[in-house]
Amino acid sequence: MREIRAILADTYPEILSMKEAGIETDTVEDGKTYEENALIKARAVAAAAGELVLADDSGLEIDYLGKEPGVYSARYLGEDTPYSIKNAELIRRLEGVPEAFSEFTVSLQADGRELASFRCAYGDAIDGSLIPQVPEKEGYYGTWPDFDWDFVTGNQVLEARYERWVTSLASEEKDAEGRPLVLVQGEFLPESRLKLEQGPEGGTRLSVWLDGREPDSVYESGLLVRALCEDAEHTTVELWTGNGYQAVESSTVGSYLEFPMEGGPALEGESSSNAERAFRLTAAEKDNGKLVAIACAGGCAAAAALLILLIGKARKRRGKPGRKGMEQQEKSVRKRKKRRQKPAGKRRRQTGEEAVEEEGDDKDNI
Repeated sequence: MREIRAILADTYPEILSMKEAGIETDTVEDGKTYEENALIKARAVAAAAGELVLADDSGLEIDYLGKEPGVYSARYLGEDTPYSIKNAELIRRLEGVPEAFSEFTVSLQADGRELASFRCAYGDAIDGSLIPQVPEKEGYYGTWPDFDWDFVTGNQVLEARYERWVTSLASEEKDAEGRPLVLVQGEFLPESRLKLEQGPEGGTRLSVWLDGREPDSVYESGLLVRALCEDAEHTTVELWTGNGYQAVESSTVGSYLEFPMEGGPALEGESSSNAERAFRLTAAEKDNGKLVAIACAGGCAAAAALLILLIGKARKRRGKPGRKGMEQQEKSVRKRKKRRQKPAGKRRRQTGEEAVEEEGDDKDNI
């Protein structure tokens, strides 16, 4: 499935196995060719799913036995016959075969350098604990090609495959302008997916699933996170510690707040191995004794925006404001002075994506 998803990712980003789709069929593969069997399976599953279906078929072909059992591999000696008996019968039929046909070498190489070599008889298994890890390469991840380690049938040179890490992921949740609410940077497999959920105390719970689906394969290394925020100069990033949230340093990158995130503490009811994280953006400003929530964008499963918390006291980001921040503050002061010159009454102010009506003396408004 991993290879099929990688090959078709640009055309079909969502590909499900029969198990994932919850489809069970009792298909009789009685074709005389691999193509016929593949068509039988594809048509049966398409009828059950009502969707576009891709199917294949394969079999074991032994040159010395005239390509047997070939397309009949699953039916060889009867469909209910255990594979251990089928394999033993094939090995028996190969007795007396010249060594060139019965003794094989499996070589494992990376960048042309041999890492291990195994001498095997036909049908031998290679102990998985003896298979070396693919050497690391900066910016790449390595895997061995698909191979039946439990039943060797011929000479093989297995060259390690290197593919570039996917270095950034974007959340599916977006704002009205189509911008991702959260971005993360790290080293991910091509099918990895960024998931946002409601976190503790109004925060956002963030996790990266390595295979895009199973929650037991969560990315545990550190992340560099960018959260969409329209008023970064007055917003504080807080990370979940297990006992509450703690403010951390952040920097402004365009319309995003950027901050590092390590594997966080286990959330309630979760295994510590999941290393899932939670964060929130808080913003408050004291003006004439009144606390005001600053509109920011973010993401969680329950809503398409991060919860902006009206906290009991003003929070200031660490460090002195830059020139851009000072210019925004001066502009805000001029705007408030201009508004105080207008008569009191009802008017509308825009906060993020919601329009809020206010009444009363202008000195209490922003």
